[in-house]
Amino acid sequence: MVRLWTIRAGKRGEGVSEAICKGRVSFGHGKIGDLGCFTDRDAVLNHLQNREEYEYWSPRKRGTLATQINRFVNQVEEDDLVVMPSKETTSMAIGVVTGGYQFDTDSESEFRHFRAVDWKKSRCPATPSSRICSLPASIRA
Repeated sequence: MVRLWTIRAGKRGEGVSEAICKGRVSFGHGKIGDLGCFTDRDAVLNHLQNREEYEYWSPRKRGTLATQINRFVNQVEEDDLVVMPSKETTSMAIGVVTGGYQFDTDSESEFRHFRAVDWKKSRCPATPSSRICSLPASIRA
């Protein structure tokens, strides 16, 4: 079953341009390292609890982040649809996931966690769904 995911590249969409240029959807928290070895939310949460960067985060905030990371790493699948909003441009990108979770060890960007995406629309106006830009037939069906 194909699912639709909303994935934000930064609080204000600061990673959107980089993600579109590189053909990927990504998220920040690059300092926590490769998460590919964590197979469920509890393992991700345990990793976060042992990280200095998150020691002052509330348990609820760490739990929310662990859920988001687990979904990105373990639940998003190839052929799923992804919407990536940008607050900077009040637009969104729409694409199809084409690859599994990866961690870019060579990048200095904060957005090192990613999945490859075939972007179908990169600057779609963020309007109510009844007025959303036309999607290509290949992702409407």
